Amino acid sequence: MAAVEPVRETTRGNDFGFPFNIRATLAVWKVLFLDKTPFEPDPSKDAEWNEGAYLVEGLGHCGACHSPRNFMGARTTPAYGGGSAEGWYAPSINKDNFSQQPWTKIELVTYLMDGWHAKHGMAAGPMTPVVDALHKQNEIDVFAIAAYVGTLRARENPIDAEAIRTAALKREWGHPDAPPVPKEFSEGAKVFEARCAQCHRNKGATVPLALQTSIHAPVPDSVVQVIRSGISPPTGALGRSMPAFGPQMSESEMTALVRFLRVRFSMQAPWKK
Repeated sequence: MAAVEPVRETTRGNDFGFPFNIRATLAVWKVLFLDKTPFEPDPSKDAEWNEGAYLVEGLGHCGACHSPRNFMGARTTPAYGGGSAEGWYAPSINKDNFSQQPWTKIELVTYLMDGWHAKHGMAAGPMTPVVDALHKQNEIDVFAIAAYVGTLRARENPIDAEAIRTAALKREWGHPDAPPVPKEFSEGAKVFEARCAQCHRNKGATVPLALQTSIHAPVPDSVVQVIRSGISPPTGALGRSMPAFGPQMSESEMTALVRFLRVRFSMQAPWKK
């Protein structure tokens, strides 16, 4: 190391705009929003649940992405009601979640450690480094996280998972009972057939699109990101990926495709943007 020349680098100046360039404003933010209350175990819950609560609410800070934020960037209600993260939509993981299939504890553990489950799909975007880290984590901790998140996700009214899955399969491209494509979405259907149908088709190897949470989300952010940038496989699912179609598609094709995906594979209202 004695032969290595030192590197001189000037510290970059503060280039934040007003008022973010004034550090003292952070003290005001902390007074308004920083919760310093120490974690207290819930005596009505078992040790596993309390460990999961500690990890999710503290070290894992899952609510940082999966909760909405106000105009000052602070988490707001409903807790775990869905939020934005690096251009992606982090879906709600509370009782109002958009999951089309219920999650068992084992399924959630598998997803968190491998980034993939055959009934629920693959982790993408900012969730990828999370599952990559958990892939190397002690599975006891991941089981605890799943125990806590499972109670956040508890539904007041159970869903008919089999009926939803049957309906989802009928919406797959090429299914004999698939609904016709409305004329106003025919352009998007053409793009889908040319770019997507090779994998996302009836009896294909992928999770049916109608079961994908991102299709049912209130905003199309994650759908757009997946189409544009593709999905790099998490460590636990190295054999699975999706190519990026952004360089091959015009903005008009992208818009037409996203509009088509929403109306074909969900019963939700069309996205407004």
